Amino acid sequence: MADQLGELPRPVDPARPDQAAASTTAEEAKSGSLATPDTSLVPEGVPADGVTADDPTADSVPADGVPAESVPADGVPAQRAATKDAGAGEKAGAAEANGATPTTAAPAAAAATSAHTATATAVVLEDAGDATTVAAPAPRGAAHASSAGSDSEDAGSTDAGAEDQGSEDSDTVRETAGILTEFARVVDDSRAAARLTITGPVDVLPSIYRVTAAATISVAAAAHGAARLWAARSGEDVLPVSVDTRHAAAAFRSERLLRISGQPAPGPSDTLSGYYRTGDGRWVQLHCNLPHHRAGVLDLLRTRTDPTAVAQAVARYNAADLEAELQAMGMCATMAREEREWRGHPAGQAVAGLPLTETTRIGDDAGARRGPSAAGWARGMRAPAVPVQALSAQAQVRPSPARPAAGLRVLDMTRVIAGPVCARVLAALGADVLRVGPAHLPDARALVIDMGFGKRSTFLNLRVAADARRLRELVAQADVVVQAYRPKALDRLGFGPEELARIRPGIVCATISAYGRLGPWSGLRGFDSLVQTASGIALAGARATESDRPVPLPAQALDHATGYLAAHGVLSALARRELEGGSWHVRASIAQTGHWLMSLGERDTFDLPDPKDRDLDPYRRTTRSEFGELSFIAPAISVGGVAHGYDRPPSALGAHQAGWAAIR
Repeated sequence: MADQLGELPRPVDPARPDQAAASTTAEEAKSGSLATPDTSLVPEGVPADGVTADDPTADSVPADGVPAESVPADGVPAQRAATKDAGAGEKAGAAEANGATPTTAAPAAAAATSAHTATATAVVLEDAGDATTVAAPAPRGAAHASSAGSDSEDAGSTDAGAEDQGSEDSDTVRETAGILTEFARVVDDSRAAARLTITGPVDVLPSIYRVTAAATISVAAAAHGAARLWAARSGEDVLPVSVDTRHAAAAFRSERLLRISGQPAPGPSDTLSGYYRTGDGRWVQLHCNLPHHRAGVLDLLRTRTDPTAVAQAVARYNAADLEAELQAMGMCATMAREEREWRGHPAGQAVAGLPLTETTRIGDDAGARRGPSAAGWARGMRAPAVPVQALSAQAQVRPSPARPAAGLRVLDMTRVIAGPVCARVLAALGADVLRVGPAHLPDARALVIDMGFGKRSTFLNLRVAADARRLRELVAQADVVVQAYRPKALDRLGFGPEELARIRPGIVCATISAYGRLGPWSGLRGFDSLVQTASGIALAGARATESDRPVPLPAQALDHATGYLAAHGVLSALARRELEGGSWHVRASIAQTGHWLMSLGERDTFDLPDPKDRDLDPYRRTTRSEFGELSFIAPAISVGGVAHGYDRPPSALGAHQAGWAAIR
């Protein structure tokens, strides 16, 4: 084959006063649906929300470019609809007996009636050979579904079979409406759902959480940001965007699905990384994928490099004590908690108090704004003008729907997954992305390759005066800086967001961390899997599968979602810069993303088979590289019906000079 590089706070549920007290049991957390679907997105005759069952929401997840697990959300309750377990009615009755009335929250992103009467969005949902097309939004009373004949059945289906099919169809419509509603809320644009086309089944990846929905929404959010940027730069209307749920799910596993010369890429996990039983019968997760983290763990435990020996050493500790000691050393470890424990923990409470992402204006007196997309922008508002120097590179390049970020220069100061995904999205949209980092820090080879598509790479050590000067020169000509160091780490070296805005008026800075900017864990190193363990996600998986050990998500979903959500924030901020001027700071974290995922509710899809390799062929591309022939997952974003790709294959770290490419 030829080369193809191609939040607003949710209202507290009155039926769950225990949310504030963080006393919800794991059983109460079972089942539910996405935040209440906007009923105007559901065709007439189809129930929009079924039986509401309120569930505790999830906490934010750490995002610092290193994988981190999801974190439960304490105190940001999400309304749950269409309960799947048979005990839902009993729970609702118990709530009413206690004087609480189960309610359906008004959708946070309710769209105008006129917007919902246009058939602008075709949502194609496929299941077991049948294709159901739902016009969403659709005119009231219009025919809303048509079925393509199944290959294998339905010729003589019984009434019971028809009822089952009808129930499945209703569930699909509810889930899709929930996805559309949540998407509009996340991007803070009530009209956005009318410009989004979703194809594929609502469930792809097996999990107790709505991982497929989170993948679809976050990828769609990044695409929507690209459409906004195109509109701001071209003066044209905001383009429609599309996402295939299977493609989004594959993109969330991109590092696992990478093939090098026909072989799977080596996994980044160390033999000592994993879950260990402690002396008090609990679980602790050790993250030893980086050599200095591995050495630190062995030093504290005073044991040899052997999983059995490590298990024996861990068993001498109580979980909380071991967690505290390792964290004090700067190591990466956490105790496995239930969701209710995380909601009551000061770190979990801090994460729950933050929105999904934050965007603030910096470097002037324009007043800070915050929220999932920091306040909507209106077309035609162009005061003050963008600083001249902010347009110097852009003015030489004409963007297109395929390359809405063409001419923009991005410094990628991130490692592992969350931050690199953000920068990789920008590269797929046409930006010139230069990855910058010190030569002495280790990186997993598979991640270097998979996260390196579309980027160049150079070495700079900011503790070396000459390298720091060179970085300032690069910043002075950049449009975006994405960094995933711990909060305030770059500030101490003179490269915090405010300082970057002084060096380069008009800069857009993205800060991605593990546990967010507030709380006692804000300065901790973190990875996706650790956030999942700390916040209750891993134990929820164990409960659902009746496993005797924690069960993580089927992908580094918190990392990937954080990267796409951060990309949405950056692209939207660039659009605002075009219209309003100013410098902007976008914040996201893995823990905040974890909180959001949990707030979407539980939906047990563990009976789904894992996607087979042949199912992924439509989303694969191949290219030659210095590492060999690469088979990889193509970008899942589509803006204006255009498929996006990468301008260059990945390269070894430090392979390029510390300079910008010529504007093309």
